Amino acid sequence: MIKEITKALVRINNNVKINNENIQQSNADIYTITAKVVLLENRLKKLQKEVAKLKQAKKEPSN
Repeated sequence: MIKEITKALVRINNNVKINNENIQQSNADIYTITAKVVLLENRLKKLQKEVAKLKQAKKEPSN
């Protein structure tokens, strides 16, 4: 009886370790994705400013 309980506890412990590793990997992936999104947002803001400048320049009469 104790042997079976011990084996079950070992299996549970191993599953918990695997789940923790998976969670850590998921967290790392989320961090990476978040960092990329921030970079893309910054780039988008720059492009929006450039577009606004180009539109403004187009509205101004040429000399």
